[in-house]
Amino acid sequence: AMGVLCQYREAEKYLMLAKEIADTSGSAAVGALYELGSVSVAQKKFADAVGYFSQLVPMIERDSRGKPSPVVIADTYEKFSLALSETGKPEEAQARRSEADKIRQTAPKAAVPGMITPYGKLCPKS
Repeated sequence: AMGVLCQYREAEKYLMLAKEIADTSGSAAVGALYELGSVSVAQKKFADAVGYFSQLVPMIERDSRGKPSPVVIADTYEKFSLALSETGKPEEAQARRSEADKIRQTAPKAAVPGMITPYGKLCPKS
């Protein structure tokens, strides 16, 4: 919720805590990494987003436990593609975009409301 309200520092603080707890407990940090990558994209911190998604994608690809829905996986690849493109990696970006497109073709349903956090959508007006 903090990220939706553009309180990005606080959002990152608690998402990093969630990642740390997952790492410490031996759980996959899939959710925390997805959200950290997403909040980084919302802030246009693309290098940070590449770092988070680079950790997340191998988890998604190798582990079926706790795997996100196809819609979230496609969203991950789309955001990763944007971050890669913005950091000067067009070939990698295109590969991730292609993966997202394949998933969208096989699972074309829209995301269930609330499934994908709308970071930056309710920023207070100055």
